[in-house]
Amino acid sequence: MKDDSGKCFYDIANIFIPVVKNKKVKNSDRLYIYKRDGFKCLKCKKKSPLSIDHILPVSKGGLFNIENYQTLCRKCNSEKGSSKIDYRQLKLNKMNKEQLIEKLERNLMIFSASLVAYGETLSTDGSKDIGVMLGVPRMESILTEAYEKLEQEIETLKLEL
Repeated sequence: MKDDSGKCFYDIANIFIPVVKNKKVKNSDRLYIYKRDGFKCLKCKKKSPLSIDHILPVSKGGLFNIENYQTLCRKCNSEKGSSKIDYRQLKLNKMNKEQLIEKLERNLMIFSASLVAYGETLSTDGSKDIGVMLGVPRMESILTEAYEKLEQEIETLKLEL
């Protein structure tokens, strides 16, 4: 597709991506990289004007291959300069934190149910107190303290996102 000035564009979901005549990045690779990165700048999330950035700049030994490319808008690419910043990795770290929070929250629910069951066991028959059986008379307070620490860890992780 061409615009009024005669420049070529890919039209994908109403996002116009300029076809740049760059001998180092083939247009098929460019399209693959844009698609892999969600057709938006990995830093600021803008959808245009996009460019292909070398994660490790060529001037510092970076290679001309798909694994060394990431999608940035022109402004973010310019601001990054010759720094080695992999925004794909930063995105992955955020996803990993989100998954960790989900897992911790599930464990917290299980922990909570266990505390309730433990409390019910204590109220019906004190002789079944596993804490006393294990030689830990303060078991309920230890479990409650551990539960509260887990809650605090989850909140700290959420603030880091």
